[in-house]
Amino acid sequence: MTKDLYQNKYAILINKENPIPDAYYKTLKIVKATNDEGVAVPIEEKTAEAFASLKAEVAGTELDVLLYSGYRSLERQASLYARFLSELGLDLAEARVAKPGCSEHNAGIGLDISVKIDDVWQDDFDSEECVPKLEALHGKLFRHGFILRYPKGKESVTGYSYEPWHIRYVGRELAGYMYQKGLTLEELWGDEAGRSVMGSCDSSAK
Repeated sequence: MTKDLYQNKYAILINKENPIPDAYYKTLKIVKATNDEGVAVPIEEKTAEAFASLKAEVAGTELDVLLYSGYRSLERQASLYARFLSELGLDLAEARVAKPGCSEHNAGIGLDISVKIDDVWQDDFDSEECVPKLEALHGKLFRHGFILRYPKGKESVTGYSYEPWHIRYVGRELAGYMYQKGLTLEELWGDEAGRSVMGSCDSSAK
C-alpha cells in the first residue's frame, strides 16, 4: 500500500500541518458540474466523474445527493476563514474551517454534499433531519472512490469536528482499503502526531 500511496496523487494529505504543495496546482484541472439546483459547481476533473457515479447510484431514492460545494479559490477560502474567526473565535474557527492552502476544497477534491428533505435541498447540514440521511450515504462512498474525511470519534486525529457532509476523493482502491480498515488520511500516512513533511499552514492561507 505504501508504494501505491505515493503514486496516487489523490491520496495527498491536506490538513493544518500539510498545505497543498505547489506541484499539485500545476496539474489541477477544474471542470464545472451543474447540480440539481442549476448551479455550476467547480470541481476537480476526476472527482467530478466519481461524484457523477455516486449520484447515479442514489438518484431518485430517498438518499439522493446534491453537490453543494467543490473547488474554492485561495481568496474565497481566506474570506471564509476570516468570517468564521470573527463569528466564532480562534478555537472554534480552527475546528471548523481551514486556512487558505490547507483546505481540500482548494484542491478541488473535497466536496460538501446535501440531501433532500420534503422535496427541498438542505443547507443546514448539522440539522437533526440532515445528519441521519447523510450518514446513510457513508457506506456507499467507497464504491465511487470517496471517503468521509472527518469522521465521528476521530476529531483528535483529523483536527476537525465531525462533518457528515464533507467527502473526499482518493480513488476507488484506496477508498475501499480505508473504509475496510476504518482509517483517516492522517492514520494512513502515519500523521496522527501532526508531523509534517511539507510545512504547516500557520503562516499561509487555507
